[in-house]
Amino acid sequence: MTKTINWAAAVDGNFGDGPNWVGGMEPNKTQDANLLSFGGSPYAVTFDTSPGGQHGKKPTTIWGLQVGSGVTVDILQTLDVGAYKLSHGGLRGGEVANSGIISISELGNLRVYAQFVNFGTINITNGEIFLSSAESSIVNSGLIVLSDGGIAASQLDGGVHNSGTISGLGKIIESITNYGLIQSNSTDHSSTGIDLDGSVVNNGLLEAVDGSTLEVDGPISGTGSVKIDGGRFAAFQYGGGTLNQDVNFGVNSSSVLVLGAAFDDDKGPEIYTGTISGFSKIGDSTIDLGYMVGSGPAQASYSGTKKGGVLTITGDGQTRTFAFSGNYLGITFSANMTANGTVVTAQSGGAGVFGATSQAPSIAHFAGAMAGLTGHGAADWTINARTVNDGRQMLLATPRLALA
Repeated sequence: MTKTINWAAAVDGNFGDGPNWVGGMEPNKTQDANLLSFGGSPYAVTFDTSPGGQHGKKPTTIWGLQVGSGVTVDILQTLDVGAYKLSHGGLRGGEVANSGIISISELGNLRVYAQFVNFGTINITNGEIFLSSAESSIVNSGLIVLSDGGIAASQLDGGVHNSGTISGLGKIIESITNYGLIQSNSTDHSSTGIDLDGSVVNNGLLEAVDGSTLEVDGPISGTGSVKIDGGRFAAFQYGGGTLNQDVNFGVNSSSVLVLGAAFDDDKGPEIYTGTISGFSKIGDSTIDLGYMVGSGPAQASYSGTKKGGVLTITGDGQTRTFAFSGNYLGITFSANMTANGTVVTAQSGGAGVFGATSQAPSIAHFAGAMAGLTGHGAADWTINARTVNDGRQMLLATPRLALA
């Protein structure tokens, strides 16, 4: 039976110093480490190399880890939780349960062989949580903050289950089920963000703000939604498929929805079945299609009512439709062909060649509009410099996590 070793008092100390533990010895690979809350009295435990105990260059192994409220744990080297090899050769693991604060630094690496349940805060700064077995998973109802850190896995089985908040800049190489908030943000308004490298079942909110990019490199499903408020959301669904998430554009400018990549036409959904709302009527929002409608010139047309309508983009014999919520009557949508694909924007100021109407344009209307494509009428095909500059920087700069 697994034995639990308790921290002795609400006093700061090193994990590897035996006198800090009841009984005078730090926990080993068959024992749970219990960092008690002591009524919420704050104290900090540092996990790093130490002159005594188990600590050194090799990873330290314990059976399980319990972190109470008011406790801060700084992990500065590799800690294995649950990697105890039984006589028959199998691996079994104890649970990690956190109600305090766990910080994993650049030199830190927390390898988990069972379930990691988080009610508190996890800060990952250039470090990593590694899910090391098929039974490994993270169940988060607290806060996970990524600062160029991430979560990786040896097998995409257990997954990350989020009903709390995951935010910041970093990478998650694992399947995700989201009922809470996953938000990419950047204090310096950089183009980096969060890269979700796995399938995503989103029943909550995916959000990109502050000039950051939230990129999904796997299939997206679920009943949730996406919000873009001064950031970029890139749905790079390998192999195509359908994207069904509603997308809301916030009030901040330079918001970009990326549905295709110019460098790889296998990226991006083939069909979008969600509804777009909040799209800027003065050119501050962009839909970046890449080569979703081919590599040649594209045409944009809109038909609808004061409550909403359908934007149709046609190019190279391919047609894509996008449902809009809101009044876009009298708004001109432009499908501008750039060196990297098709970029869609909208401008107010009356119906133009591809202007909005409350019903589908007639053949006579279309012919008259085409006849007017002279002089200033050709301006609908010019490239909006801000759109190109904002829309093309969609590659996530965060380096991929190495799978140990």
